[in-house]
Order: sequence, then structure tokens, then C-alpha cells
Amino acid sequence: MNKNIGFKADQNHFIISVNGNEKFKISKEIRTLNAKDIYDILDYSLGDTYTYDEIENVGKDALVLSKIKDLFEQITNKIIEISFSENDTSLKNKLDNINNENLE
Repeated sequence: MNKNIGFKADQNHFIISVNGNEKFKISKEIRTLNAKDIYDILDYSLGDTYTYDEIENVGKDALVLSKIKDLFEQITNKIIEISFSENDTSLKNKLDNINNENLE
């Protein structure tokens, strides 16, 4: 599944959306984003691909949004490089079990 990631800013937050749905807000005052947040936002499943919206010029916020976008692009580029051999059913089954556990 292709997931389109967007980044924008409002008065108090940096907002990350996936396929047009708001997924996460980063407070402009606290500016906290951790690995678990990114993992939840990307919600990766085997075969997912990612595209990114362009950052609108929103003054000083554009630089912050650009850096967040760069971070996400680097992570998703590495994820997409991961490939599984069709013969490695054991590894694929383990990944499926992990994904199923997260759904429960």
C-alpha cells in the first residue's frame, strides 16, 4: 500500500498526516518526537511504500518541517530496501506474527 505523508504547521503545532488523515501533532514549544511515535505514524506493513507532499513555504516553520520530512524519508528509504526471499517463509511467518500481535 502506498502511504502519502504530509507535513504542515499551525499556530501551535507541527502536524504529520498519512493519506490526508492527521496522525500526530508536535508541540512547537516542547518539540518532542520519539522512535515509537514514528513507528506508529508509519504503521509499516510488508510491501508498503511512501511518498511525501512538498513542504509549503510557511516562514521559519518550513525549515523544521523540512528536517522532519528528511528524517522520515531516510527511515522509509531504509525500510523499503528491506526485502525478503520468497524461500524464507520462516522469517515472513515471524513478521506476520509480530504484525498480528500489534493488531490485537
